[in-house]
Amino acid sequence: MITPLALFAPTSPIPPIPPAPDGSLQETLTQLLGSDSTSNPALDRLLDDYAASHATLAVVGGGFLLVLLLLTAFCWRQRRRSRADGAGPRTFEYTTYGRLGLMSLAVSALLAVVVAANLGNALDSRPGFAGVVTSLGSPPASGSQAEVQLEFSTWLASGDAATPPPIDERIDDRLAWQFPKAVITAVLLALMATVGARTWRGLLQASRVPDRPRAARDRVQRVTAFGSVPVCLVLMLMVMGNTQASVAPLTMTMLFG
Repeated sequence: MITPLALFAPTSPIPPIPPAPDGSLQETLTQLLGSDSTSNPALDRLLDDYAASHATLAVVGGGFLLVLLLLTAFCWRQRRRSRADGAGPRTFEYTTYGRLGLMSLAVSALLAVVVAANLGNALDSRPGFAGVVTSLGSPPASGSQAEVQLEFSTWLASGDAATPPPIDERIDDRLAWQFPKAVITAVLLALMATVGARTWRGLLQASRVPDRPRAARDRVQRVTAFGSVPVCLVLMLMVMGNTQASVAPLTMTMLFG
């Protein structure tokens, strides 16, 4: 018989799960996810970090997507304007704006897919995280990554929300270079975008001068202008990746140490 006082009696805490016999992080995570556990603070924290990493990528990528869409609109407007000003379809200005606009539109489409996928993982982290678990595998027993997986497996099995000191130290080591790298790549991207924009503007202005003799400076400008495009794209990806890992370093530490 259940007495009224029994209804208010404190419930015993759910015991932590035993770690996998071989210390396998993949087995521990599979066990936790397979049980649909919602009472493991360690797993909840890891899932929150995973969701935050994808939310960060969606936000940063969304910002770049907006910039690229504005660049696409600008290029097509300038292309129409140059045609209205009498520039033929084969002029440098007309073709340059057209090609830059097409490239910007293509990158925008790819980035939109990336943003949408990361937004989905941020809103519902478990399915995406389950895919990460299946790709973990078992690293060599003598490698440093095996130590990382054992530390995470033990922590997750304990169910404690607070990360143990060894994992905290690994996170600190990662942030010591990951955060400065995010800042440096962002500064380099801003500088390269500024240099590229000014160089392209100079080339376009020079192309409007009829029968203008080409000099060595023109060749340097062309190399700088055309080279700035792939460099900016690479730096954009580096900013996204390093910012993601700086905001949510727990998952990245688990995957890469």
